[in-house]
Amino acid sequence: MPSDDQTPHKIFGQALFDANLDIPEGIIGPDGKTAPVRFGVYRNNVIVSLIEAMKDAYPSILSILEDENFSRIARNYIAAHPPKSPMMQEFGDKFAHFLQEFEPLKASPFLVDLACAERAWLVAYHAEDQPVVAAEALGTVPPEIVMDVTFEKHAASWICASQFPLFALYCRRDDTSADIDLTESQNVLITRPQTDVIVRHIGAGDCRFFEQIFTGSTLGEAIGAGTEMETEFDPANAIGILLESGCCSKLSQPES
Repeated sequence: MPSDDQTPHKIFGQALFDANLDIPEGIIGPDGKTAPVRFGVYRNNVIVSLIEAMKDAYPSILSILEDENFSRIARNYIAAHPPKSPMMQEFGDKFAHFLQEFEPLKASPFLVDLACAERAWLVAYHAEDQPVVAAEALGTVPPEIVMDVTFEKHAASWICASQFPLFALYCRRDDTSADIDLTESQNVLITRPQTDVIVRHIGAGDCRFFEQIFTGSTLGEAIGAGTEMETEFDPANAIGILLESGCCSKLSQPES
């Protein structure tokens, strides 16, 4: 019996997604003869379709690298991480890690953070629908316990922190002419309260505030963390973003 790594299906799949491998034995055409050309055409069609899927999933990175470079990198990614699921929205989930380890792009670490943000957008788009905390919900909490309330993160909400201008890089999908200062640090909050995914630029204090909220800290603890992170942090503005963005699905008051 062949080993798990040497089954015909495994060998076929490896050759299908890696153009550097020889075609498997036993691939024959209608005439009963080996068919390297037919397999090559089929392999190319499959890989091209996967490259297009990568372009759809990472349009901001595509706009930065441009088509030829992106396609070349995507081919390397496909060879290293072929699809594992028939659900195409799951394909490409390791792209950020791949870029981090990809030697030709070691000088462009901002692409790793951008890949994380674009992946978060896709996950948010496909996340389950959940209710959102109403804008007036906090006003119903007794003032003496309002700092002790906690929130539950919405399934479609994500924080992406970066030492690079992440929001400006993300916006390259819509505006390829904008100048980008790579020395600037930007963070983004990604939400999908209804049908559309929303990506917004948030400051360092707001980012720390939402990180705390999303991990179960109380409102008071989150405000403290945001203030400690950034002296210009505005708690009222952060709370306004929390309620307006639909980034949380539940508000819980402390048990008496």
